[in-house]
Amino acid sequence: MEIEDNKSTDFDSAKDNTDSNGDSLPPFVVHGTVRQADGTPSPRLTVRAFNRKLRTEDLLGKGRTDQTGNYRITYTSRRFAASGETDSADLIVRAYAPTSKQTAGPIPLAESPTIFNAPADATVNLVIGNQDYRGPAEFNRILAAIRPLLQKVPITDLTEDDTHHDISFLSGETGFDAQRLTVFVKAHRFEQQTKVPGDAFYGMLRKGLPDALPSLLKASPDSQVHALVQAVADNLIAGKSAEEISGLVVALRGSAVAVALDGVAAPTSQAHSLSDLLSVATPDAQVHSALLNAYVQNQGTVQDFWKNLGQDPLFKDPALVGRLQLMLQLGALTANAVPVVQTLPGPT
Repeated sequence: MEIEDNKSTDFDSAKDNTDSNGDSLPPFVVHGTVRQADGTPSPRLTVRAFNRKLRTEDLLGKGRTDQTGNYRITYTSRRFAASGETDSADLIVRAYAPTSKQTAGPIPLAESPTIFNAPADATVNLVIGNQDYRGPAEFNRILAAIRPLLQKVPITDLTEDDTHHDISFLSGETGFDAQRLTVFVKAHRFEQQTKVPGDAFYGMLRKGLPDALPSLLKASPDSQVHALVQAVADNLIAGKSAEEISGLVVALRGSAVAVALDGVAAPTSQAHSLSDLLSVATPDAQVHSALLNAYVQNQGTVQDFWKNLGQDPLFKDPALVGRLQLMLQLGALTANAVPVVQTLPGPT
């Protein structure tokens, strides 16, 4: 549809506000909120109001959303009177990315239906992607519900045992079932260990990915992306762009290496990290990191992993590869008990 942009000078703007006798024209206003389907506000977007005609449109005015997603546009009857409308505009409101140029014909992020004979004070709320408004995501609703009840107890410390009955108490108070609350707490613990946002873990766990952190981080990127996309679609977590989801998956891959090398919240002081174990084979931290990066990226069999590893210049020495392979096998048998591994004979 062709859009006629009513460009105006300061003189024209002054005329917009007065009639032919110089009397002030009553202002019209359209205002509302632009948000994601889960209720997250969309700040800093350009919002334009148009008067619809048979085959063209006139620009009535434009504004910008604030930090809470609210916008406000004022215009006068002079803006639509030229098209034959006398009392009110046939109003359409659209939201655009901040850099969009109206003359370049950008695709709007959200668009209202035509409001024929719009009132002088119109409220038009927009949802990005023209989706139905679904309300806050489950993760956010749980957080909002339990926050007033925590009494300064960190979410990561919430537990259910003979001493504390935190989960059952919160379930009774909020109405969220204990299983979802347990996943919510676990997601925050995973965030603490990796610095990846907890809602990402919540979404993946709720969509059935492994609930042990090392296994979850080692899951294929495709399965992580699929779980996150489905979690957004089911309103389990707040809306995320394709770029945001890709960034999360990259962060998960990096965390997989860090967790494997540094260990995960060891249950006893005698437990050792994988880095400690690999140091028995070689003290070279670069080798440790390269080995784990290769392992995280491997999508084939274990045999494929060791075969492909030999193509890296760091692993050209068969004796080094043999020691590393033995350390990983002994670590699996002894739960990374380095003192025990050190007493065992090396490869012959």
